[in-house]
Amino acid sequence: MSNNEVKDALIGVHNRFLALYAATAPHLPEARSETDWDSPCIQKHLTPQNPEYIHWQPTPWEPDSAFTNLESALQIQFHDDIKTFYTAFWSDGIWGDFKGNEVSIIQVWNEHDFEMLQENMLGHLFAQMKKRLDYTFFIGCTLDDQIISLDNTTGHVLLEYPGKKPHRQLSDSLAQWLNGFNPSTKPYTP
Repeated sequence: MSNNEVKDALIGVHNRFLALYAATAPHLPEARSETDWDSPCIQKHLTPQNPEYIHWQPTPWEPDSAFTNLESALQIQFHDDIKTFYTAFWSDGIWGDFKGNEVSIIQVWNEHDFEMLQENMLGHLFAQMKKRLDYTFFIGCTLDDQIISLDNTTGHVLLEYPGKKPHRQLSDSLAQWLNGFNPSTKPYTP
């Protein structure tokens, strides 16, 4: 799978999300504003009557060598699809549906969020190393806290319980999975 296919599929998710939001609300998506939690995807703060919310939209982001230090420290080459998935856009996470199941996708809101994501990825990888499991990278979750992950070797999208071997393949590729993901306007709260 090429990076462009994953990026194009992610653009499709964001376009479907924004179109759905535009059909149901007279403004961009809202998120609760938090002190010291600014983001390049914030478009504007709401009126003084409602200052705790902001309007946002996915915003392109293409950092240089975002995962290089983590890959070097772990001596693991991350699958290109996971690097594209997490570095193509600044965005809030998005809830949606995949084949009749309510799921969410994780996105990166700002630089600090990206640092926390890398720390979580590190913990996930260490747990897999300890249990001698194949390496996977989380991209989302289900309502019952199963992890939607990307297999680092094959690029398949899988379903797994935390700390367990994946038990179901959802898609042959991340682009294919994203193309089958139907966003909703449900507010994202991890």
